Amino acid sequence: MRSVYPTDPPTERAERIKRLEADRFRAEVEEELMICRIESECHSHVLRRVDADPLAILAAWEKAA
Repeated sequence: MRSVYPTDPPTERAERIKRLEADRFRAEVEEELMICRIESECHSHVLRRVDADPLAILAAWEKAA
């Protein structure tokens, strides 16, 4: 029985796998950077709201959690 998918030469297959892995890695890094940016925005927003008062910061974080 013949396969529906054409068989690629090993070098082409290996290059395609490398590209897919690189794309996945890039997507994971972009996601992590986006999360870090969001967390940074949240931190700076809390700091601005409470005028950098340590007890107020703690209370704001506890309230947010």
